[in-house]
Amino acid sequence: MTQDTSKRAIHRRSLVKGAIATGAALAAVYPAPIFYTGLLSSEPIAMLTVAGAMLAFLWAADEGRAAWAWLVPGALFGLTAYLRPEYLLLTALFALLALFFTRRIPTEQPAKPPSDAVNA
Repeated sequence: MTQDTSKRAIHRRSLVKGAIATGAALAAVYPAPIFYTGLLSSEPIAMLTVAGAMLAFLWAADEGRAAWAWLVPGALFGLTAYLRPEYLLLTALFALLALFFTRRIPTEQPAKPPSDAVNA
């Protein structure tokens, strides 16, 4: 490696470090992330808990699940409402759906004929 090539490499590295330092300084004083810090940090977590709560809701609504299975979507919807209070309406909607799913009438099996009626 010649001396001229190494000078270019050092110069390129110093330019990159300067660009990184400039970008970091601008990001540190940019007002939007400072002002909206609570809004920006809780939204991705709330989206994750909403998706998890919906999947847990469908899991709990399966036939033959125990009653405790409804605690999982309830806890996830509660965490979502704690993170972002505007999701309380969604939580209420899913609570009504949960009442519908738990109160549904079980399907009746067709009556089997008596065993001696088959032989006759």
